[in-house]
Amino acid sequence: GRLVRRVLRSQGKRWCKRSPVLGKGSFGTVVLVRYLGKQYAVKTMSTQKYGTFYAAVREEYCQFQHRNIVTRYDSMWHNFKWIGLYEVGTPIKDACHASVLVDILGALAFLHARGIAHRDVKPDNILCFGGVYKLIDFGLARPLVETDTAQTGYVCSRWWRPLELLQGKMTDVRCDVWSLGVVCLLCTRRELQHAA
Repeated sequence: GRLVRRVLRSQGKRWCKRSPVLGKGSFGTVVLVRYLGKQYAVKTMSTQKYGTFYAAVREEYCQFQHRNIVTRYDSMWHNFKWIGLYEVGTPIKDACHASVLVDILGALAFLHARGIAHRDVKPDNILCFGGVYKLIDFGLARPLVETDTAQTGYVCSRWWRPLELLQGKMTDVRCDVWSLGVVCLLCTRRELQHAA
């Protein structure tokens, strides 16, 4: 948590209100901050509610060293919030579907080999970092278990869910593969900005 503390202290007391918002989701907000000439994406998640607390725990747990998974430099728990410090990427709006497919399949193979399903593969959770596509946001990730039913009520964003998931079944790696297929189809059709 030392790097997070130094970065946030340098931004002043109202750093979150003044910083440009990079993204906002169900569990948290990501803002852009600068520190010593470098840009960081700072993700904050309130941990006061049951659902957001466990999403923050999953984010904390899913810190991996892989070419196609976002790099988290540091994190900490502070005043009922989880704060993560990440590298900054750009959205995939005009991405080549083959590059997205290869890179994100690499990330998913890495996760699945370690018994983890991401469960929220969508364009908003794929960013480009210097020509390399990386998977971000592990708030819905879960360990793979032998079951035919969903582990929680919320899995994958609506537009990226396979039919079986809508029926309350299948939460294994197939939901990640299906969602990535939909992302690649939309990349091919150049419809990413209209999908969500």
